[in-house]
Amino acid sequence: MDPQQCAELWADGTITNPAIAPAGQVPPLLGCVNDAGTLVVFPTDDQGLCERLGMAVFTPTADATASIIDVQNRLIEQINPQTCPSLDDAQQLAEQALTAAGIDDWTVVSQPATDQRPCPSLAFDSTARQIVIVPAPHTGP
Repeated sequence: MDPQQCAELWADGTITNPAIAPAGQVPPLLGCVNDAGTLVVFPTDDQGLCERLGMAVFTPTADATASIIDVQNRLIEQINPQTCPSLDDAQQLAEQALTAAGIDDWTVVSQPATDQRPCPSLAFDSTARQIVIVPAPHTGP
């Protein structure tokens, strides 16, 4: 989720923290990208925070960047250890999401499931341009 999407959640009251901003008010938001390629949004106006944390500053410049973020957000909603679809289904959903977004320079790879870790979770490697299906324990009912 990018800073703009987070701002919408702060504004509508989905995200609240009275220590940071009154309900319904949007604090300054800063996007950073960690080594795994994951976008992390912090409620701060401290422009040096990403660098101090060893992260890159998020710069939403290209439609391709927005497209892969949309794919990531969609897949995070669809694939999680609580609903526990099969790893094959998760891989198919990820491949379909990339195709639907017109992203042809990313691939989907899957690690094998185990009895203790039958459910898919997701990792996104922006350097290798891969969506990685990672086995996880079932966390739902």
